[in-house]
Order: sequence, then structure tokens, then C-alpha cells
Amino acid sequence: MVLPMTIFFDGISALDCYRVMSLSRASVGAPKRYAREFAASSPDEASLKAARKSFPSLALPRLLVSEPSKRCRIRDVKCRVLGSPIPNGAFVSLGCGLYACSPSFAFVRSAVELDFAELVLLGYEITGSYRLNSNSEQGFFSSLPLVTHSALLSISSQGYLFGANKARNALRFVSSGSASPMETVLATLLSMPKAKGGYGLPLPQLNATIEVPKGDWRVAYGRQFRCDLLWSEANLCVEYDSDMFHTGSQKIAHDARRRNALASLGFTVITATKSQVASIPGLDQLASQVAKGIGVRLRMERVNRKAQRALLDCAVGGSRSPRRASLILQ
Repeated sequence: MVLPMTIFFDGISALDCYRVMSLSRASVGAPKRYAREFAASSPDEASLKAARKSFPSLALPRLLVSEPSKRCRIRDVKCRVLGSPIPNGAFVSLGCGLYACSPSFAFVRSAVELDFAELVLLGYEITGSYRLNSNSEQGFFSSLPLVTHSALLSISSQGYLFGANKARNALRFVSSGSASPMETVLATLLSMPKAKGGYGLPLPQLNATIEVPKGDWRVAYGRQFRCDLLWSEANLCVEYDSDMFHTGSQKIAHDARRRNALASLGFTVITATKSQVASIPGLDQLASQVAKGIGVRLRMERVNRKAQRALLDCAVGGSRSPRRASLILQ
């Protein structure tokens, strides 16, 4: 029996629900179609009020319905009609008559309203091991990936879905495995096309494992390393020195020993700092160092500077969110 308060959260609101549930360590069931429940969904003020008790942080809820006659007209609520067949695994039950687009479906649905750079950043987050949350101390918290890159590619190949083509294009510039917003920012700025404000460099691997040959275990002080950004074919790593995690004499000594060990294995390690990432000249220098390390010619005059400033503002929050920018750059 379908509950009278059935609500389906769309796109960005669905992902906001997952962020809240990850922070509280709550789990959700496997994605299903829930076609009958979706067809019966017709949100009203009473059902939305009940939903906000479970997810009070949803300031501007996005809801999804099956047909125009079931749209709600409630202030500060966006209600959209799906307008296409329901894909397999489209929804997840959150309990108490609440449903949300599955992470992969939510990514495609988010493409409808996010600009290209925001969509790329979102792809890094949900395929990575962190979630953005302004209420947490760092501005984000560690969590398991919501979805795999291959699952996003699979649903984005269904061209009949609104936003699918844009989502598929964005995924060309998304590398899974990011462990923090700063790693995402670095990878995005370095690899986005020059016309969109990036430097057009090849996508790095994020938090990839470097296996140490058995004969070098004593030299490397261990059997494997993980690098923030890695171009394995060029033996090049980029590591971000965070103000939060890379301070104190013991930590500095550990990082130095680690870099020496990687150098002994034939890897070049480039350190990215807060001041570099926060400025265009600093980014130019960093991109030039990476390009030289991987053997790619970088022509700065082709970088769209207006788009780059917008991309940097979008990536770190910029003037629209000074607190978020300061947290991400820590």
C-alpha cells in the first residue's frame, strides 16, 4: 500500500539527502524502479512538512513527479515532471514514504540545472570518498563512494534521459577516487579543457597505489604509497600540502621522508600549496611544472582566463561562499 505522504527527491536534493545520511552513518536500500509508488506520488504541504523533519537542511527542495497534474505549487519548492521512461534502479527508498533518485540517476538529473564545471565537481565528489557538508568542521567528511564512474557512464548513455548528454560529456573530465575537495579542485583545474578554464592536461589518477618492489622495501620504508594525483606513465605525483593535515614537526618530517622515498623509486613529486591554488599565477606555475613532468607542451595563451576565474570561483567557493573556500583550501 502506498503511503499518502510519498515524496520523490530529485537530483541535487537527492544527493543532499545522501550527504546527511552518510554523515549520520544511516544506510539506504538498493536502487529499484519503484514505478507504482512514483506514479502515485503527488506531494503536498503536509507531506513536505513531514519530509523536512527528516531532512531539515533541504532549503530549496527539488521534487520529481510522473505527470504535470501531480506537480505541487508550494513556495520555495521546485517540482519537475520526469518526462521520460523510468530507468532501472532509478530510485532509493529512504523510509517513511520518502524516496530519492539513485546516486547515478541524481547525477544525470542534476545536469539539468548545474553548469558544466559544477557537474564535473559533483562527479568527483560522488565517485570519491568524501561528502561536502558546511556543518562539519572541515567543510566535508570522509565517506564511501556513492557510485562508480562506470555506473555514471552507463546511465548517461541512455540518451532519452534529460541531462544525459551533458552528464556524459562532464564525465570525460572526472577521475574517481578523490579523498578531499582540494584533490578535486587540483585535478579539475589541471585537466579541464582550456576553453573552459583548465589547462587541458591528461586526467590524473587520484589516490592511486604505487607498489614498491620487494628489493626496495627498506629504501622506501614500506610496501606501497598512495599519491594525491598521479600520472603513472610519467612517474609524476602532485601532493597537496594542507594547512590542516601537514603541519607540526613530526608530520613535516614524515612528508619529507615520504617524498625522498618516492624520489628513490624514480618518481618526481610536485608539492601544491594553498597560495598556489588560490591564485592564477600560482596555478600557471603548477600547471607548467606538471606539463613538463609528463612531457606535454602547454600553451598558456590558449587558456580562457575569464572561464578560468569562473572555474576557480566555482571550485573553491569564491566570493559566494568565503567560509567554504577557506575550509576547502585548508
